[in-house]
Amino acid sequence: MSDPDKITLHDLIIHKVDHFNFTEARLSDLTSPISEAVDIYLRKQIVLNREHEFSRSGVFKPLEEKASTKQLRDDQPPETTSMKQLCDDLLTSDGKFVEQSQKIANHLFASIDNDQRIHAGDLVLCTFSEVKGDRWLALLKMDPQDSFIAVEANVGKQRRLILKQVRDVMPIGELQKCAFILPESLRKKRDLIVLDQQQGGYGSRRMVASFFSEKFLQCKVGFNEREMTETFITASYDWIDSKKLGWTEKLRQGFKDSLKTALKERTVRVVRFAEEVIKDPAEQQEYIEKLRSESLDLTFKRDKVTADKPPIVQYVGDNNLRVRINRDEIGPGRMLQARKDKATQLWTITIKTAKWKEVGK
Repeated sequence: MSDPDKITLHDLIIHKVDHFNFTEARLSDLTSPISEAVDIYLRKQIVLNREHEFSRSGVFKPLEEKASTKQLRDDQPPETTSMKQLCDDLLTSDGKFVEQSQKIANHLFASIDNDQRIHAGDLVLCTFSEVKGDRWLALLKMDPQDSFIAVEANVGKQRRLILKQVRDVMPIGELQKCAFILPESLRKKRDLIVLDQQQGGYGSRRMVASFFSEKFLQCKVGFNEREMTETFITASYDWIDSKKLGWTEKLRQGFKDSLKTALKERTVRVVRFAEEVIKDPAEQQEYIEKLRSESLDLTFKRDKVTADKPPIVQYVGDNNLRVRINRDEIGPGRMLQARKDKATQLWTITIKTAKWKEVGK
């Protein structure tokens, strides 16, 4: 992980993007001072989120490509704002930081398009550099949170502390949506680094391609090696599991064995794998389209740690029943077998194990 102490902040400005209470972005006309506390806070945010496990490299899409691939309504004009140009102008135009930042904030407000599912918040823009390098641009969408502080109160001659709510506090930990625009000198295979998360169940977070990366940043993001490998395994198992009626158990197991063999190679080539393992050309294409629908590159470098892990699947049932098991141990004669009674619509689950131990309350 990078050292926050090696990051130098330059310009900072904050614009309010609140589509619930305003019809346009609330723009700052002046840059914000960078106090020592603010400096420490933002440098830590940059390191934490730029190097987050879910951060992904991205490239800006040409405006003409974006307009041609977007499904437009008859009354909807094509996109005319180029996010790449806005960012490039901000980084290269001396003295226009405020003006260009306002244009970016207006573009974010327009990208939200009054979607009530999207959180209102503040857009923090700052330029920074590392060890005398060229300047980056950080775009941090801060969704304010409520918190509490302990306040001292006296009851007669006795002292007690009570919790007082403080609203609209800037987040301390990881962000859900932010981007880091590389300087031109560092753009080889990527233009920016994007963190675009969505809150899931049980407090989990997952990667998404939301309005933030698609409409606002106008970029194409790619999975990292771990994500590619996980997606390839999961999508492949889902596809072969859907073939229980057309494929014998022996053929399905052969597919899974070939999948493990393919993952031993440093580079996974999906099309070649499909042609070697799937005989029917129509099913080859079906399989490839399945993986494409998961945004998987058809040629990618596999992550060895992920590839060596057994594929895990989880099931949930009534009364908080949860089963987590190696996917290869499911089926007739294996550790777990599931059978559904069509008359009662009830499942009968048979589990064979030498160990059965309570691990938590």
